[in-house]
Amino acid sequence: MLNFLAQIGINLIRWTYLLAFWWLRGWQIEAPLPEIDKMVVAAAPHTTNWDYAHFLAAASTFKRRPLVTVKLSLLSGPTGWFVKLMGGVGINRTKSTNAVQMMANIIKERDRVIFVFTPDGTRSYRPHWRTGFYYAALEAGVPIVLGYIDYPRKRIGFSQPIYPTGNLQADFAVIKEFYRTRGVGLYPEKAAPVELPPYERKDDEPEANEATEQPAEQSTADES
Repeated sequence: MLNFLAQIGINLIRWTYLLAFWWLRGWQIEAPLPEIDKMVVAAAPHTTNWDYAHFLAAASTFKRRPLVTVKLSLLSGPTGWFVKLMGGVGINRTKSTNAVQMMANIIKERDRVIFVFTPDGTRSYRPHWRTGFYYAALEAGVPIVLGYIDYPRKRIGFSQPIYPTGNLQADFAVIKEFYRTRGVGLYPEKAAPVELPPYERKDDEPEANEATEQPAEQSTADES
């Protein structure tokens, strides 16, 4: 009985949220989320905290609750319960942890899950993407779905599943081509170009100052 009442409450909140925040403001989904049980979603471009609210609304239309990495501190305090309810998974970014493995384990342990990453890595400009989403999907053995947001047109869309092969450069070329004509952030000047980090590019030699950047970035969570 309690579970039944809880489900009614969740649906009431979900539909109220969608109606007031999304549909009445003119937002639509132009390419639906694939009907698969487990996936990693790369959401881009990421230039504002509003991005998460819009992707959450999009996922809610499919009755899915995506997981997303957040700072560990956000799970404590008076709003911690709400962050968890909305799918927040705490990551301690002050320590060197194998976050990619941790997230891959979460995906493996569940029968049905969407794990959302923001490959831009930050809401400010940076010259390349982070690749944690790719390695988490590869380790978990699940497909990557590319999600895009277009603020001028108020549209969100998703790609068909892309199964990582382990050849990062080849797979990333497919990802880059997808985003070539899709996605406009609320602040376009802050969007990171769809490029690999210098140490992941076979055709580039890292410059001296870039050589100090740790490849362990693959093992850290993308920022929400």
